[in-house]
Amino acid sequence: MSYYSGTNDFPTPPVVDAPSVQNGVDLLKNRNEHSTHLGPFDGRVGAHIGVASTSCFITTNATYVPSFPPAGDNLVLRRDMRWGPDDPTLWPHQYSDRFSHLGAIPRRPTTAEGRKNLGIMWWNPGPDDFVSPETEMTVSRGLGKLSGHRIAAISPRVHELLGRCRGYQITTCPPESRALFTALMDSLRRGLDRLCSIPATFERMVLGVTNVQRTYLELTGLLEYLSVYKPRMLDASRLGGLTEANVLGVFTSDPVVAENFHRARLPFWYIRPLSALYRENILKVVVPLDPAQWMELGAVEGFLPIQGGSTLESRIEALHRGTKPLRVWDTAKAIEMSAPAPVAGPSRAIKTSAPAAVAVNSPAARTSSSGNRFQPYARMSSQAHQSNPPKSNAEHGRNKYVHLNSPYMAKAIPAWVAALAAVDRSRPPICGPSPRNYYVFPKPALLIASESRRDLYIHHYQLIRDALLYRQGDVDVSNDPLSPAEWRDVLQGKVVTQGKSGSLGERRTSSIERILAPAMRVCNLTTLDNFPVPVARVPVTTPSRGKEITWQLAEMNFRYELCALDEAACGLDRHEKCLEGFPGGLLAPELSEGLKGLAAVSPSERLPSLLHLARLMRDWSYRPRPEQLALAVAKEKGETLAAAAMEEGEIEDEGDWSDAAILKLEEAVARYYTSAFFHFHGRAAVVPLRLQREDIATNTLLSARV
Repeated sequence: MSYYSGTNDFPTPPVVDAPSVQNGVDLLKNRNEHSTHLGPFDGRVGAHIGVASTSCFITTNATYVPSFPPAGDNLVLRRDMRWGPDDPTLWPHQYSDRFSHLGAIPRRPTTAEGRKNLGIMWWNPGPDDFVSPETEMTVSRGLGKLSGHRIAAISPRVHELLGRCRGYQITTCPPESRALFTALMDSLRRGLDRLCSIPATFERMVLGVTNVQRTYLELTGLLEYLSVYKPRMLDASRLGGLTEANVLGVFTSDPVVAENFHRARLPFWYIRPLSALYRENILKVVVPLDPAQWMELGAVEGFLPIQGGSTLESRIEALHRGTKPLRVWDTAKAIEMSAPAPVAGPSRAIKTSAPAAVAVNSPAARTSSSGNRFQPYARMSSQAHQSNPPKSNAEHGRNKYVHLNSPYMAKAIPAWVAALAAVDRSRPPICGPSPRNYYVFPKPALLIASESRRDLYIHHYQLIRDALLYRQGDVDVSNDPLSPAEWRDVLQGKVVTQGKSGSLGERRTSSIERILAPAMRVCNLTTLDNFPVPVARVPVTTPSRGKEITWQLAEMNFRYELCALDEAACGLDRHEKCLEGFPGGLLAPELSEGLKGLAAVSPSERLPSLLHLARLMRDWSYRPRPEQLALAVAKEKGETLAAAAMEEGEIEDEGDWSDAAILKLEEAVARYYTSAFFHFHGRAAVVPLRLQREDIATNTLLSARV
């Protein structure tokens, strides 16, 4: 049985005694069981070991000796979707000056209390932990997510660790460790975001879990090493002793490292040739533990090894790159027009036996844009788009700067809808006369504006929702946003190529095929059965369901658009920072977030999110920028600017914020945001909405899916 498969109560392999004499050298010749102190070169236990062609021995302050880690340039993914002994978070490795924290990475808990607190970071998901929508509620059969109660066990621990790391990073982190700290924190945050929001196959879901666990363990080791163990090493007055920490430890042949780890009471295995045995007091000789007793070693099929390199450092760097979760937004300037890209040609290979079955393995479906990966707002301009620019908002009939009041629309946030309506459109935007009228997800109003099509649009959206989320996380396809016309075609189910060769209609439907194709391929589906749904079979949508869906669409579009606007307005790639102000991640926010952050009912609960936006906006180039934004941030920091402003009556006292001051700040933030968005992108921004608790339906697709 694998150490990592099965329950968390899998027994620890026993430590077995070994002969003390090898090649005529007795490791116990200096044994003194009555010694009151074991030094860094003595051994609580010892072992014989061969290194290359040399007979060596190991001493340690621990009660066991692991086998020397495997050698090899490649890192192999195992059948439990972990990296086995190749992974320094699962098995002890050599000490590295560059990655000195490896020895402080937590080891799998051996006590009931330890398993209760941290056992989830060594737990393996099973089929029962994989939750998928019912077949009739999705077209992408085979995609699902980790169950809600497992996410609830992992997520709080991840956020608690990230909070501790942020505090340490700001106040204490040494400069030489900041880059690694930031990289591991970003990787952990993204990994949890993808795990919670992007559907995957069962195998990929398990890999997502193990990647989060792996990053969590390494980041924990880095934080503990720098904040706890390294200060002990620098304290020459410490005598050290037997290890007290349930951490992995390191192998070393450097006596200085042995002394430092002994002083810090971290486990270490000090290696030297048998010929060097002198006066070491070794109390017991044991057999080195075999990795096969502790973990899965068989390679998983379908995953190529990661090319690591000949050094430990290069293999760790390769592991970091290979397990780093990809972001679901682009690092390029968002919504910025790029160079012309080739338009997908006709999809002549599509054959359908009936209108209800759509092939997804056509050339158009397989087309990817490797140069446009993860660019949700970098919509590539083409001759077609230049010659047929999106129609202006006025031509579509409805004023997009006015909130659509409907029983099916989530509740408006007064300051934001007022700010949207007040946008001054008399000055032309910098993008020119053609607005960048593209959306990562359909606009909320698009689904419910037409009473005759509302039920069809909402039902189709629910059927393809997982496929849309999967598309955003697929690195191998173009994930360009779509125009409202293209989204209407998608929601009507027009996924078969149609129109004259080279026409706009043909190009639109060719691109629509690519939207669904990634999810279909990963689920091994060659056809979409029963899609589009005949009008007679479309279920009636309740107002509660409509409010849930419109709230979530508004929230996802707003989060993407904030990242896009921030990059356009300040030229910085800081999407991670933008999303710090939201309760959840980028995609598929939980319905419980409908009254949090900017949507909270109480002004004091909205204040942290408003201040977060104000901090971002201080770097934006758009003018005029309300002075209120800078004053608010200055007040939080206690800067002198705040005192001067208070004298002029601009803001309240330095005590707690009053509701009136918060509302004034909210108005300034919302007006500046909506005006800046129009300035850079030439259209109405999607603004956040509020989802009241009474508007959440019971047992709905969105609330019951995890």
